[in-house]
Amino acid sequence: MAGSASICNPLMPFQSAIPGGLSEGKTLTIEGLVHNDCKRFAVNFICFNNDVAFHFNPRFDKDNIACNTKLSNQWGLEERTDHMLFGHNEAFEITITVLRSAFKVSVNGDHILEYRHRISYQGIQSLQLNGDITLNKVTFSDPPSQISTAPEKQLSVAPNYSIPFQSAIPGRISDGKTVTIEGLVHSDCNRFTVNFLCFNNDTAFHFNPRFDEDNTIVCNTKLDNKWGSVERTQLMPFEKDDSFEIIIIIMEHVFQVSVNRKRILEYHHRVSYQGIQSVLVKGDITLLNVTFSEPPAQESPVLSPYSVTPSHLKPFQCAILGGISDGKTVTIEGLVHSGCKRFAVNFLCFNNDIAFYFNPRLDDGNVIVCNTKLGDKWGKVVRIPNMPFSEEEPFQIAITVLEHMFEVSVNGDNVLEYRHRVSYQAIKSLYINGDVTLTNVTFSEP
Repeated sequence: MAGSASICNPLMPFQSAIPGGLSEGKTLTIEGLVHNDCKRFAVNFICFNNDVAFHFNPRFDKDNIACNTKLSNQWGLEERTDHMLFGHNEAFEITITVLRSAFKVSVNGDHILEYRHRISYQGIQSLQLNGDITLNKVTFSDPPSQISTAPEKQLSVAPNYSIPFQSAIPGRISDGKTVTIEGLVHSDCNRFTVNFLCFNNDTAFHFNPRFDEDNTIVCNTKLDNKWGSVERTQLMPFEKDDSFEIIIIIMEHVFQVSVNRKRILEYHHRVSYQGIQSVLVKGDITLLNVTFSEPPAQESPVLSPYSVTPSHLKPFQCAILGGISDGKTVTIEGLVHSGCKRFAVNFLCFNNDIAFYFNPRLDDGNVIVCNTKLGDKWGKVVRIPNMPFSEEEPFQIAITVLEHMFEVSVNGDNVLEYRHRVSYQAIKSLYINGDVTLTNVTFSEP
């Protein structure tokens, strides 16, 4: 039997990572109830760059279902069907299956439409629902043939759409992880790029062969929308009208790049590689295959519990594998710096909202400040006068996600509970900054 994961009784609006990403044959089943005053609701498949790959929008005020795609904040040509199978005050079950060329949609067991892909489904990272409905359950089911007793050490993606191509990097981003890209350079190619993108859309590594600029390869990093100092190499291993194989290994201090089995460069990290979430390829090439390989000693890309050893670069950010569920615990170990003023632990959502902001302030009356940021606006501050942190002292923070709140302990003592102001299922990553050194971060399942 294929694997599946369910989320029961989620709050609306709802957004969740798609466990394991999307692949051909993957099915999403949405069960719920339409409100008696419902005008419309929407199911959205959201990409890394906030494009909407598939917008499924039943409209009671128009008596139709509208489907569309939004790219770079612009909606495309709307497709409508008058086959409306939803009713006010009635339960529903929507089944959406990813096919090679389309999304196949059924409602209450009846096939109603197919929506052809306008963008590669491999760039999709999350499911979002909003509108006048109550959700009972959302289930993510792997294709029937995708049966495995243990996670594979390699995952290949065969891109079947023109680039730009974007895909999540499955599993942990760890020392020794390898990305292999196979393709063909076009006869009129000017340049192409391979980008390793972070959660906040920073570019950790920009690899850019340029035929139109003296056959050089340009490497760089973009932080807060600003490019850093360019690194160039005159060794051009690519040729027009020729195939290639790029192997990029993420190492502790560098990206190591080989082309056609010959090492051509090493690029030192300028930001922690643990914040990387996806690879983006664009330019004048055809992609044939992209393969993600785990380090040789890493038997499984996801362990429970699993630990991340933070790099020396700050701030620290990493994906929360498997998403957030009731009972999941994040344990953070580190050392408070001498002269520390404050530091912060942030639980970030897909839209960069901050579901939980935990901010010990040694420079502000020795308090802990907690808050939530939605749509670039901070909410009401919660202050805790209990300060369990001291300069030059080690600490262990354990944050457990419960159904209605975050429960926080420091060095084994409970210090606070913070009630959810947004659905915890929308959380995608952990972000830590400030005057501390981190030694270990562990994620434990219930």
